[in-house]
Amino acid sequence: MCLRDQAAKSDVIIASHPYSWPALRLVWRGPIHLDAHNVEYDLKFPHLEDVPEYLERLDRIEGECAREAATVFACSEQDADRLSERYGLARRPVVVPNGVDTRQIRPAAADEKASLRKRLGIPKDTGYVALFAGSDHPPNREALSILVACAVENPADWFIVLGSVAAGLPQELPPNLIVAGV
Repeated sequence: MCLRDQAAKSDVIIASHPYSWPALRLVWRGPIHLDAHNVEYDLKFPHLEDVPEYLERLDRIEGECAREAATVFACSEQDADRLSERYGLARRPVVVPNGVDTRQIRPAAADEKASLRKRLGIPKDTGYVALFAGSDHPPNREALSILVACAVENPADWFIVLGSVAAGLPQELPPNLIVAGV
């Protein structure tokens, strides 16, 4: 009911992932645009290869969504090419890269950085400070395990983890790794 009510009030529907496609099709007859953050089939394959029925369903839903969407947005040229190739798209996805507008967002000034380091308990005489932000999602957990290894190998540098991905961290962490929460 909630989805139907929200769709009835909407002018535009954007599926942030293909997973909502079947439900959206039940309540909305207008155009749906797909914001494809990844090629979901390729992303999930290593985690689902032992469950072929899930992969087949994902392939069917992602393919249907990509082929029928009014517009498909991809995050990279590679994803646009792969979506087109995998699902035989009539139109190539529009590439809208991830990133930041560096004209609007500037690095913090030295005094701001020093204040933040102090607040986080990071000594002044350290190396680099790296921030990793992510949700609790298999590729992010994999990246986080690499980051933990980097923290162990680079004790002069500091690593800050932000987001629900931190739920997968071991209890014992390197002293130069800070969990900042969600």
